[in-house]
Amino acid sequence: FHLVQLVCSRDLKNWKRLGNRQPFIGPSRLNSGAYDTQCITPPSQIIVRGDELWFYYGGMKSYSRISHKKSDQGAVCLAVLRRDGKVLIGRRPEGKLLGGLWEFPGGRIEPGESLEACLRREMIEELGVETRVLAQLGSYDNAYTHFRVTVVAFESRLVQGEPRALEHTEIRWEDVDRLGQYPMGKVDRSIAKDLAMARPDMRIQGESAE
Repeated sequence: FHLVQLVCSRDLKNWKRLGNRQPFIGPSRLNSGAYDTQCITPPSQIIVRGDELWFYYGGMKSYSRISHKKSDQGAVCLAVLRRDGKVLIGRRPEGKLLGGLWEFPGGRIEPGESLEACLRREMIEELGVETRVLAQLGSYDNAYTHFRVTVVAFESRLVQGEPRALEHTEIRWEDVDRLGQYPMGKVDRSIAKDLAMARPDMRIQGESAE
């Protein structure tokens, strides 16, 4: 709401509020679940009344309620695709969350969708390829400003098709030891570090040597 008050002063140091109006910027009742936003607007042009200076000033106040709704939560599946000792990464489009950073391909799980089904769908949508999930590599939790996600990384294999940048601005096959040279988000950086720390002779069950 908006309310106007009138004050006067003879020395611009001591002020007297004219009239018997109630304070218009009072606090909300305690434990009401509300918080206040308020401000005093600049005074009006000076009104000279004898040896007094009168000013009109205004104030605005609004009430809002604190929401106790939990932050949005979700799950994301990422694929680690390998070829000739390299892994596939893609660069996120500018203007999106984490735009310009590099990541492992994948996406958010739809309601009622399994982790494996999500990953297969995302590989078709992002890269235009058919894949097969081999094994889970790890699970990572991350919190953004308005939501939290659990990211699950899977070792996957290309079954059909050649990867294309359908949703990324660019894709690359890169050595695991060189992933640290690419700017990445927190979770993708953690996955890249875990891959770099894995033993060179470690093989995922179901993956044959080339």
